[in-house]
Amino acid sequence: MTHYSNYQEWRHAIVTRGGLTLDEKFCKERIAIFQNKKLPETQTFLKMYGEEHLQKIISWFQKALSEL
Repeated sequence: MTHYSNYQEWRHAIVTRGGLTLDEKFCKERIAIFQNKKLPETQTFLKMYGEEHLQKIISWFQKALSEL
């Protein structure tokens, strides 16, 4: 995963390059996963990218959700 410097870069990567849809279900699922630090997926993310980046990603999923 690349460290994106802002929401617009991240959104473009997810939607355009990744072909994913930032719909309500997907955003809520990702937020729930990233907020649960007991999950192996979240623990791996933390080890690779750190707490600050994790919080940034969570906030970007929340922003995408608020734009629906």
